Amino acid sequence: KSIHCVVIRRRYELNEVALSSLIDAYTSCNLVDDAKTVLDSMMYKDVVSCSSMISGLARCGRTDEAISIFCQMMDKPNAITVSNLLDACSVSADLRKSKWAHGIALRRGLATSFISVDTSVVDAYAKCGAIETARRTFDQIPTKNVVSWTVIMSAYAINGLPDKALASFEEMKREGYTPNDVTYLAALSACNHGGLIREGLMIFKSM
Repeated sequence: KSIHCVVIRRRYELNEVALSSLIDAYTSCNLVDDAKTVLDSMMYKDVVSCSSMISGLARCGRTDEAISIFCQMMDKPNAITVSNLLDACSVSADLRKSKWAHGIALRRGLATSFISVDTSVVDAYAKCGAIETARRTFDQIPTKNVVSWTVIMSAYAINGLPDKALASFEEMKREGYTPNDVTYLAALSACNHGGLIREGLMIFKSM
């Protein structure tokens, strides 16, 4: 706020990147109204600033407001924007909204073209309890990576399917992907929630 006040008093003109950083800073501190004031002050709300606002609203659990910002966008949304929108929908665990956002990704040609979007779709469906849809979406990802594998593992874990989470962990390794720290954490979390002590110890020793 202090930096923003100095900018206003001295009548500095900030470009879109700087304003987007300011929006991100405000939402990171849960100061959503201040972030919206910055966005409203912009003559042209570009894709970068709107993406930052949607991401911030998602972090703060304000899904409906994130959707509203998305609908007001002047620019064509990109993969980052749609990923942020999906993250916002996943926070609310609203299947209808997640399907709507997935539909946007499909119509825009972003699904199966950007792995960040596909991974966000999987995560959104999983958090809505639609684990079978999440798995079908995962299977349709043309080029998977360790992040997408970790997300499907977490999807099974949060839906009370630790055995399938560990099966995905083993499948990922067979496919030649090297687990990272987050992957191991997801595997251990699945073991913890499922009471799989022996499997958890084996994974811990393999780290």
